[in-house]
This record gives sequence, C-alpha cells and structure tokens, in this order.
Amino acid sequence: MKHKNNCLRQEAVSPVIGVMLMLVVTIIIAAVVSGFAGDMGMDKKTGPSVTFSEPVMDFSTTGTTYKTINIDSMAHEHWIWHDDGFVSEQDYAIGHGGISILLEAGDPQGLVFTHTGGDPIDLKDLQMGFSSNDLGIVIDYSSKRGGSGSSYARIPGSEYSSGDIVQVIEGSDEYGPWTKTITYTGLDISGGYTENDLDDLLTEYEQSIAGSINKEGYFTKINPETPDDTIIRTGDRFEVAMDGRTPTCKAWAINSYNDGVRQSFGIEPGTGNEWILSHRPSGQILARGDLVYSTNPNDDEEVF
Repeated sequence: MKHKNNCLRQEAVSPVIGVMLMLVVTIIIAAVVSGFAGDMGMDKKTGPSVTFSEPVMDFSTTGTTYKTINIDSMAHEHWIWHDDGFVSEQDYAIGHGGISILLEAGDPQGLVFTHTGGDPIDLKDLQMGFSSNDLGIVIDYSSKRGGSGSSYARIPGSEYSSGDIVQVIEGSDEYGPWTKTITYTGLDISGGYTENDLDDLLTEYEQSIAGSINKEGYFTKINPETPDDTIIRTGDRFEVAMDGRTPTCKAWAINSYNDGVRQSFGIEPGTGNEWILSHRPSGQILARGDLVYSTNPNDDEEVF
C-alpha cells in the first residue's frame, strides 16, 4: 500500500539574503540623513578669518563743531475787550525748531583696532557688545550716537501760511468779555537767514550727515580711501566710538539710537567690564577683552 506524504512543504528566505536586504536599507537611510545634513550645512553662514591688534584707547580731545540755526514759528496775538474796546497786542514764538549743521567732525574717543591679517571685513557687518556687572548693550554700524550733538527738528509752523488764524479764544474777566485771536506771521531764523534760505539749509544739513562716513555712528574707518569706504583690510585701522568721555570726567558711556529707540549704558570703573567684537551676519566672535579704567584722570587705562 502506498502512503501519501501529507507534510506541508516549507520554504524560507536564505539568511544571507536577509542580511543583505538589511544592509541595503541601512545604507539608504544613511544616505538620506547625510543629504539632509549636507543641505543644512550649506545654509550655515561662516564668519571671516581675520585677526586684530589689541585695541588702543583713544582719548583725543578734538571736538565736533556744528553750526546751529534756531528756527521759531512766530505769531501775532490780538486781544480785545468788547465792553471798552481795549486792545492788547504782542508777537511771540508758538513753536521752536532748529538745524545743527556739522562743520567739522573731530576724532571720536573710543577703541582703535588695527587689522593685522586675514580676510577683508566690512564695518557694516560688525557689532560691538559692552557689558558691566551683568548688564550690557550692543551697537552696530547703523546705531547713531545720541551725544553727537547733530540734530534736526521739524520746521515749526510748516502747517501754516502767513496770515492764517492759529487759534481764537473767548473768555471774560473783571474787565468784561474778551476775544483773543492768534495769527501766524512766519518764521524767525537765527543767523540772518530767511525762509527762502530753508531749502539750501536743509540740503546742507543732509549733506553734512550723509556726505562723510558715519559721522554720527560708532564705527569709523580711520583715513578712508573714499568718503563711503567701509572695507577694512590688512593694515587698516578703525575706531569704535564711545560717549561721555572728557579729560576731567573719564566715565565711559554709550548713548545710542537703534531704530529710533534710545539706549543708554554706563560702564563702571574698575574690573568686570567686557567688550566683544563680532561679525553680525554669522554671529562669529572676532575679538574680545576686558576694559579697565579709573575715575582718576591721571591714572592710565588698560585694554586687554
């Protein structure tokens, strides 16, 4: 009698093939991860390779001089008491403004750096941080010096024409009812200038600020090749200015305007003061050190 074999036939993948499949999958995953990592690395900005000398404190006393032109918006006041017709009249300023035209920008006081080697660097890419006793401030090329003295106030009375009535006020007192009428009469400009000179004055003001490199800023190239030269190369020097330093009061301070917001920071005498110069686009620190100074004008200061 023939016996039928009812055992099921069993088949399986060879262990060698299984191991090979696992290796292929692992390699594919590693390649994908490596590709993502490579793309992320391409987006990372690297800073310049550059070296600077130890900064030198500049205590130059040469000042910055301005031609200040005061502008007052003038009005005539006519005050009449109706019962007896008594009249009082006077002229006075109802608004004040002015223009400070920069005549000569003296060297600001601050820290002077020398580019000693490496890549050229643009002053517009630098920022400087100062810290003292756990407080600090950061300034860059666009920061404006609050203590520079140059200013421009809106021309007062620009919304009026001569003869316009500014205000009419009615009231009464022990002498009876009265009416006060204030009429705009024009501008009173110091220095013998007239309203016809205003366009030229404003142009001169704008040129005094924009026509020279960063006169109101904190980062200045020393001996630039052209008025708009901000590139620092090997051998070039630049200065990071500070405010509030005088021969008799040697306290360092920063009084800056950043995007229209004023920030003030005083650097205490003694130790614990640090400066950090960095490359703003990449965040790379280019140089750092301590700032040590005394309140005694006869003492020597040190920068490390």
